[in-house]
Amino acid sequence: MAKAAIRFAESALSDPESIRAWYAEQGVPDVGERLIGEIFTSIEALANHPDMGRIVPEFEQPFLRELIRPPFRLVYRRDPKHVRSCGSGAASACSTCRTKAHANGQSP
Repeated sequence: MAKAAIRFAESALSDPESIRAWYAEQGVPDVGERLIGEIFTSIEALANHPDMGRIVPEFEQPFLRELIRPPFRLVYRRDPKHVRSCGSGAASACSTCRTKAHANGQSP
């Protein structure tokens, strides 16, 4: 099986900076840096193992999956040749994944 290409939704691109800033404000920037590293390691693993995340329970669609990295969940869409990272959030899907059309397999 060929590696899946990883693509990032615009909503996912600002997540690392937001995480970094929040942990810095809390006085533990090293925790934020470690968490961001773990998140990117998980995302990189999706290239070889795109089905490693569980199906997002509230949508029950096999192509809409998530990885749990407390206190965040990383929501992604699994397509035949690529994985689209929708973003991370504290116990909530990104705005793209919350739309009914996206959950039903249509492009946002």
